[in-house]
Amino acid sequence: MNGMTLEQEVQALNLSAALANAVIIAIKRRDGGDKPQGRTDNASRWYPSDDEHCDCCDHVREPSRSWPWSIYKHCFTAEHVANLYGQDVAAVKAGIRAVDKARKARELAAA
Repeated sequence: MNGMTLEQEVQALNLSAALANAVIIAIKRRDGGDKPQGRTDNASRWYPSDDEHCDCCDHVREPSRSWPWSIYKHCFTAEHVANLYGQDVAAVKAGIRAVDKARKARELAAA
């Protein structure tokens, strides 16, 4: 990251506070720094908490013994995070791409 925190990288994009927060959470989830809220049952099937559940989760396969983590994996997507924070999916994805592009440019400049 070349000395910049994720928050500083997103702040440099001049996004609204709500959109910036969604972009930060989406990147943290993608990179393993944030996990969705939820629980597992006695068969190790994962279900989102009431706060984590969005309408987009209804289109994902219900957890089963064969596919216990289906909704969990979905909760890491930009689509889910955008819906969770009430933001436009395309705007969140554009913010993620902008951060990734800036990181790559800094890496190339440092090389």
